[in-house]
Amino acid sequence: MKNQYRVPTQNIASLEESIAHLNRRAKRLGTPAITLEKLELERVVTTDDFGVETVTFLQIVCVSGEAPKVNGWTFIATLEHLDESTILSSVPGAVTEGEIMAYREALPVCDHCQKNRLRNNTYLLRNEKARSSRLVTPA
Repeated sequence: MKNQYRVPTQNIASLEESIAHLNRRAKRLGTPAITLEKLELERVVTTDDFGVETVTFLQIVCVSGEAPKVNGWTFIATLEHLDESTILSSVPGAVTEGEIMAYREALPVCDHCQKNRLRNNTYLLRNEKARSSRLVTPA
């Protein structure tokens, strides 16, 4: 998977650190690394309501890599538990339309111990062999 992004130049160092952190974790898990390629620099000039011009430099980067798979399990979505509802955020192209809608009302229940837990997020994983999904709450 390859994606291009326009990143303010002052954020490039932070992006590189984040990718390095993810790559260290990927190495421990035995999954492919993420690559960051700097392409071109873009100069953007904006003018506010008072006629003051601001110049911003954006670095166009190409980020490529594969979604990690660990022991046949792939991350496909995050369920963010709010007071009144649950927000679903899925990996683009990982799920079909309506596939995870059943989880919209899911409670933050631990699959392992079957207890209600105070969780902000729950992660939805898919087993590639069985094509089944499973909720995983962080410990």
